[in-house]
Amino acid sequence: MSLEAIELVRTAEDDGKKLKSLAQAEAKRLLAEAENAGKAEVDDAAERAAGELKYLAAEAEKKAKAGAEQIRSAAETENSLLREKAAAHMDEAVRQIVERIVNG
Repeated sequence: MSLEAIELVRTAEDDGKKLKSLAQAEAKRLLAEAENAGKAEVDDAAERAAGELKYLAAEAEKKAKAGAEQIRSAAETENSLLREKAAAHMDEAVRQIVERIVNG
């Protein structure tokens, strides 16, 4: 092989090594860029999910408070009705108790 051919082969090999090195560096850069973009997407999704969770929790709490208020109101109404009913029978109950004690 002539000196020129050897030099040409060496130059081609060096160029090939440089191209391979550049390609590897570009591949690493692209991979890092893709990983960063993916991480940013995951972070954004997590942030959106946290916001939605906060909103849903607030809505659930509002509904629970409204439901609890309805139950409280219904219980209060029933309590008032029972007290009225009991008050209406109080005189008769007292009369019967006194009668039992006196007639004993």
